[in-house]
Amino acid sequence: MPDSSVPSTDMEPTADAVETPVSRRPGLLDDVVVRRLTLASLGLLVLWLGGIVSALIFGLITPPESPRTSVERALMVYEAEVAAGATDPRMWADYAAALVTAGQYAKAEQIITQGLKAASEGRSLIAVERARLAFERERFSEAIELADETIALAEAEVKAVKEGRVAAGQPAVEPDTPPSLGRAILIKAKAYREMDDLSAAIAQYDEYLDRWPTAANIYVERARLKAETGDLAGAEADYRFALTYVPDYPDAFEGLDAIGADRP
Repeated sequence: MPDSSVPSTDMEPTADAVETPVSRRPGLLDDVVVRRLTLASLGLLVLWLGGIVSALIFGLITPPESPRTSVERALMVYEAEVAAGATDPRMWADYAAALVTAGQYAKAEQIITQGLKAASEGRSLIAVERARLAFERERFSEAIELADETIALAEAEVKAVKEGRVAAGQPAVEPDTPPSLGRAILIKAKAYREMDDLSAAIAQYDEYLDRWPTAANIYVERARLKAETGDLAGAEADYRFALTYVPDYPDAFEGLDAIGADRP
């Protein structure tokens, strides 16, 4: 007879020894379709965030408060200089030019007026921007009048330098050929061109080349006008003058081809 005190290895486990499984409520992620859609959405979100970070790092996008173009950045710099009480006419002229380029004509006019009051010397550089503004607004007669005023102002500045009242090298003042003078002459030439007064436009280019005889691009511009008036010989001569100063000037070669002249 077996000893009842020795436990049998064949005995079934008692109820206390059996692990009772913990029951839980089914969730959305138990559904295979829902789980796949959720994972896909998370993946797309990660890719989108990664793209945003990369774009910010490499400059593909900028925060809304940051300037988006070089012109906008320049305008911010100029605005800071104005706030600091700038008197350099070159800064005021550059500021006005940037505003015109950006199409902010009303603001440009305001800055030109303000700059003419702030600058004591070299004011012709600012004045010429007023003529350019009128040209961009297609007020061609006004542009010519303002350019004439700029020329008179520039010549007065040159005279002041020669008489020793202003030292050469002071802001925007150069003996004989201040840059504002050349810009005003070219504005007049372009304005006359827009008004279909080709003879007057050519005369302005004549004046410019008298002062800056190596300006190859102006020879090309004058040649084009001469060709329009039927002066093919004069146009050919100007194209060849341009090639004298810039031997590989493509516009001059194309001009010679257009009037049927041989290339050098």
